[in-house]
Amino acid sequence: MLRSWLWTNRKDLGFVVLFWFVLSTAYLIKEWPNVSTLQLGDNDNYMRYVQFTSWLEVGNWYLQPMPDFNPQDGVLIHWSRLPDIPLAATSLLFMEFLEPATAHAIAMSVVPLFYLLLLAILGFAYCDHYLGKEQRFVATLFILLSPLIGKFLPGSIDHHNVQLLFVVAFLLFSPITQQQFQERWWAYLQGLVLALSLWTGLENFILWVLYLGVYTLHAIWYDSSRVSHLRRLCFTVFGLGLVLMLINRPISEFFYPRYDAISLPFVLCFLGGGALLLIYEKCLTKVLNPIKRIFFTALIALPIFGSLVLLYPELIKGAYADYPAILQEFWLSNVSEALSMWDWMQKDGFFSVENYFLYFIPAICYPLIKNKTTAISLLYSLLILNLVIALLWQIRAINLCFILSAHYKPMSSTNGSRSQSSKLLKHLR
Repeated sequence: MLRSWLWTNRKDLGFVVLFWFVLSTAYLIKEWPNVSTLQLGDNDNYMRYVQFTSWLEVGNWYLQPMPDFNPQDGVLIHWSRLPDIPLAATSLLFMEFLEPATAHAIAMSVVPLFYLLLLAILGFAYCDHYLGKEQRFVATLFILLSPLIGKFLPGSIDHHNVQLLFVVAFLLFSPITQQQFQERWWAYLQGLVLALSLWTGLENFILWVLYLGVYTLHAIWYDSSRVSHLRRLCFTVFGLGLVLMLINRPISEFFYPRYDAISLPFVLCFLGGGALLLIYEKCLTKVLNPIKRIFFTALIALPIFGSLVLLYPELIKGAYADYPAILQEFWLSNVSEALSMWDWMQKDGFFSVENYFLYFIPAICYPLIKNKTTAISLLYSLLILNLVIALLWQIRAINLCFILSAHYKPMSSTNGSRSQSSKLLKHLR
């Protein structure tokens, strides 16, 4: 299936790769002076640099408190080794014939651009999955030319680009037809991607919860046969999550709860979701009234997830809820991506650069479009929820919106303009 798709779309994929090559070459020329002198522009990038270079020097798989970051407190950085692997491997390759500093700089330049290539290819497949051939190019270009690109520049080595790739891959593997919902491998692929995302970090956790919530409500209301896919997805994440926990930390820490990294509280959430959907399949699918189905499902969910919250109240409070006031005032409150869009608009005005709602006006108008599909309407629900999160909580959620809204730009065009765009792209290819 994959081979057939690649062969059928080889010319279009060639155009996408060519576009990536031109774009990445320009970015490499522009950013190399900064990367080669360790001007990485972001604290997270510096932290990742320390983490993967220390790994090359010491060789310890399990993360240890960094020597220059108050190690006596024994606090671990919340990241995993997964994003370190390509950086370390590329560095080792070039260290065979270059100085370590140069090899590290090459790794920090090449790896993000490789991620950009993956974004281009996966983004193309993702847009093709939802839109088909006519509109996929415009949607793909929207992703590649959006502010999202800043996460894939040379020197961007923290982990945000990896997490965005996981989001694109997860949505690409999200079934949209009845047949796809019945094919088990879609759930297993989605589960693998989601588990790897949890291993990388928890910044996408809210998106995963929203996805499962929106798709579950839709399945219960319209088509209970889709619940089996979501059940398999939850149980797959639970099983793989346990394995990745053992890979991430020593077995002695298996039951130690961490709220800024993959750990038992978060993995158990997916066990609870799978159990809830299994009970629904066994007991509620024959209930004819959809309102009653949702009501009884909510009643069953209360003790399942209520017990998890009682055991691990930080699931609701958040990882930084009990931070010392001095850190809240002088650090967390000044982290730009931790501020909300509302905070930025109050600070810089409605037409500030950070008011991304202006950027999403065409996507927000999706309900006015006549030809809607169920799959894209579900993505629209996720888009609106993430925009609300970005507006009221943290602006970092806006990065997901550039992916979720890619389909609505070409759909909001007139039929005539789409036809002209298709002719132009066909001529370019």
